[in-house]
Amino acid sequence: MQLASTTVNDTPDTPDDAAPGYGGPVAPYLLCRSAGNQIGCHLTDIVDILRLPGDLLRGEARHDGDLGTLSHRAQVIPVFSIASLLGTTTRIEEGNACVLLFREGRQLFGAVVDALEEVARCQPFGPPEEKMLRRPETGAFVPLFDLQTEIAITALDTGIALP
Repeated sequence: MQLASTTVNDTPDTPDDAAPGYGGPVAPYLLCRSAGNQIGCHLTDIVDILRLPGDLLRGEARHDGDLGTLSHRAQVIPVFSIASLLGTTTRIEEGNACVLLFREGRQLFGAVVDALEEVARCQPFGPPEEKMLRRPETGAFVPLFDLQTEIAITALDTGIALP
């Protein structure tokens, strides 16, 4: 939330309830690129952002998106490729790729994005199954990638014991 408050212009937190497709309150999201597309992630789900280590940069993701592991603050963290989970393979660019760390219980997980773009206030738009965000100031739509629901299921399939 501190990152969001320092990087987002002041916009009202309460959207126009009469707007068609209104689906929720305006909140801060991290907009990034993965698989050649812009996606939005809940900023408050992200614990830390790291540069992608070189050994993972050269690695290939499995069919389930598993890219390997990294060690951070005395914890082994499973890392997943968002591009692979979206059904594409892209060449990760050194210097731009980042790992978004998020927590599921006490376990940290990582999600690799090709590049960070900005923190913006967005609101969920349309039915939940469409997973879309709308930027109120521009009206632009951005697909939502919910780190905790999109990756947690895959993480459980890897055999990692969650507390």
